[in-house]
Amino acid sequence: MCGISGFFLLNNYSSHRESLKTLRNMTNVLRHRGPDASGYWSSERDNIYFGHRRLSIIDLTKSANQPMNSRDDRYIIIFNGEIYNFKKLKRELQSLFNVKFKTQSDTEVILELVAQFGFRKALDKIIGMFSLVIWDKKEKNLFLAIDPLGKKPLYWAVEEKGLIFASEIKSILKFKNFKKILNHQSLSEFLKFSYIKAPNTIFKGINKLEPGTYLIFSKELKVKKFRYWSPKNFLYSSKDFIINENTVVEELHEILNISVSERLRADVPVGVLLSGGIDSSLVTSLAKNNKNDIKTYSVGFENKLFDESHYAKKISNHIKTNHKSFLLETENVDKIIEQLPEIYDEPFGDSSQIPTFLICNQVRKDVTVALSGDGGDEIFGGYSRYLWAKDFSIVNKLFGSNFLKFISSVINYFPNNFFDCLSLVLPKNIRPSHFGHRLKKIAKILNSKDEIEIYSKLISSNRLLDLLKENNFNKKVSFKKEYEAYSFMENMQLHDIENYLVGDILVKVDRASMSNSLEIRSPFLDRRVIEYSLKNCRPFHKIKNKQGKHILRRILKEYLPEKLFNRPKMGFGIPIDILLNQLLKEKLRYFSSNDFIKSQNLFQKSKVNSFFEEYSKKGSNLHHEMWNFFIFQSWFSKWMN
Repeated sequence: MCGISGFFLLNNYSSHRESLKTLRNMTNVLRHRGPDASGYWSSERDNIYFGHRRLSIIDLTKSANQPMNSRDDRYIIIFNGEIYNFKKLKRELQSLFNVKFKTQSDTEVILELVAQFGFRKALDKIIGMFSLVIWDKKEKNLFLAIDPLGKKPLYWAVEEKGLIFASEIKSILKFKNFKKILNHQSLSEFLKFSYIKAPNTIFKGINKLEPGTYLIFSKELKVKKFRYWSPKNFLYSSKDFIINENTVVEELHEILNISVSERLRADVPVGVLLSGGIDSSLVTSLAKNNKNDIKTYSVGFENKLFDESHYAKKISNHIKTNHKSFLLETENVDKIIEQLPEIYDEPFGDSSQIPTFLICNQVRKDVTVALSGDGGDEIFGGYSRYLWAKDFSIVNKLFGSNFLKFISSVINYFPNNFFDCLSLVLPKNIRPSHFGHRLKKIAKILNSKDEIEIYSKLISSNRLLDLLKENNFNKKVSFKKEYEAYSFMENMQLHDIENYLVGDILVKVDRASMSNSLEIRSPFLDRRVIEYSLKNCRPFHKIKNKQGKHILRRILKEYLPEKLFNRPKMGFGIPIDILLNQLLKEKLRYFSSNDFIKSQNLFQKSKVNSFFEEYSKKGSNLHHEMWNFFIFQSWFSKWMN
């Protein structure tokens, strides 16, 4: 895992010496992504500059450092990521073309694939997570590409001087006084969804390369962009044969086992993040199936309503792993929150970034690589909204709007902790986590006219948009059932895979891990797993008896007794309402002050005041919106003042 940066200038806007200095400045701010080595390459004649920071995982020798030249000296690459099938591809290249390799690295395999098959065909062959940049010295073309789900980020900008690219926005901002101009559309998008979707970023002129996409840049062509992979290309047809469930379990089990075994390969220590949920428990079980000595890690919380670490410990004891658990304390939270604007570069509202950062920070003290269960919810139907949308649309048709409004007002009258305390009378195995928060979500979707409106309310909020001075962002329902041949639940899943998974989950994990120089590998996000699921898994394979991830539960039963994992989904959240009302109270007061609001010229002070009053009311469920307000103001204070 690494950090990459560079630029391709259209003209001689500065001396070669000045450009090299700029390149080093851009590359040095990515040191956290690659603390083990740095490398640079440039062509003064062609005005192209490559910078690389390396986190050594495979082939720890200097010969595997980057930038790296192909054997025929036509191509040069800088690469961030891991190619999991590189050994198989290496054997293929040796057999077909008698390629003699100089290193044991996956980087060299990519280069030789491009040299022998061409850039486009090479992308179809590699399985992994990556962002890469390749310069074709012969044709004078620059290629940028990102993996099918965009796990490894790549930002780019085109201005009159040429094309600039980097693994993180902060690197592009180091390019020769790059102008920071706020993208108001992206601000509105963040306030609505809590994250900013590719290709947009918070800055005008800076783009994020979309998943499964590559672009070509040359002095003549400028930018041409192509989509080489999309989940939509693997959807089953209504005419397709439905595979027997036992066969699906067997085949998916085998694919997942291969995915996990390949991700255990490294020349450095490897661990597994074990939360105690179905996804991470299955990854841990498969890891143990492939390697006897497995280290596992979990994070615990002082607030027991959010603490799942004891479940992780029970599963670890059963599987027999070497397990460590870390406690998230208030003192640590304050320090992490201070770092968030620097870590993410953009406003990013998923509060689970805090425990994710903590566990990555602690795990890095033991290992350099860790496996995670990311992707299981989106691919195999793990979110409660996949169950709720249909059920609540039926409820809303049965009862009148006045009755539902009354129920909603009753729920909203009481604070979250009131319902959390009520839930304590229930047995642990059926007690829903964050019960108050879940009830407030139910109150939010009551009286919705259909499934589309319910889903839209669950994934977004318009409340903060009202605070803006100018806002052209569409407040209407942002989701539509795009594929009529598929169930509404499957449409939601596809939307979540292409938006929430890519724009939220993967961004959170990449920045939290790489800011600690830790590589996270996600077996569920292997393209073979996703393609198999989309082609062969029907809704009843994913949801059965009001439970999601049915097919994963069946596989996990081969490793664990059901009593260890058959419980309500807990999630990975923190009590942000408590943080806002205690730890962050003074900062919130400053961020909402007349002077700060006036200096921004973005929000209406009267609307901000009204929002704070509404937030302070008994039973208010606006803590997520308030958190997003705090996150943006904190980011603005760091990057725009």
